[in-house]
Amino acid sequence: MIKQICKILWAQCRSNGWIFGEIVLVLGFLWILLDTLLVDIYTYHTPLGFDVENVYLLKVDQIGENSSQYIPAEERTLTVAEDVIRLMDQLRLHPDVEDVCAAVYSTPYIPGELESYIEVAGGDTVQKTGNSVKHFLITSQYFNVFRIRDTEGKLLTGHTGMFHNPVVISSDLEKKAF
Repeated sequence: MIKQICKILWAQCRSNGWIFGEIVLVLGFLWILLDTLLVDIYTYHTPLGFDVENVYLLKVDQIGENSSQYIPAEERTLTVAEDVIRLMDQLRLHPDVEDVCAAVYSTPYIPGELESYIEVAGGDTVQKTGNSVKHFLITSQYFNVFRIRDTEGKLLTGHTGMFHNPVVISSDLEKKAF
């Protein structure tokens, strides 16, 4: 009986080959689809080094010249920077606001950072790494708002206040440049 079944299967080898090929093709497609989905889920849940829970983005712009509330520059008593500082101080006074920071093209969850390329100088030569570096133009409260920590797990807010125009680099940049 088994000998007869093997003869029938061997006789239908061509049609079985096409079925086998179709199954391999569908399994390959499903494997790629599942792998892509799992990578996307893993990337989505990977911590990025900042916390955006209960953080709100407030975009500020000047009133246009066409508006009835427009005040010409010569009649203004405060500069734009002083207006922004005054707005930040007023927001801090609200009891539900923990902290406020100002940032220019530097919100971690919205693209549009300022980028440049890093060149590491060593000895007589300059080594071009080809890696871009993102610049964040921020106030020192930025680290407190997004709860960004240093390599030891401490908030960076206290460290940056001691210097005038401090530069903070990531651990990845430290490994590449130094």
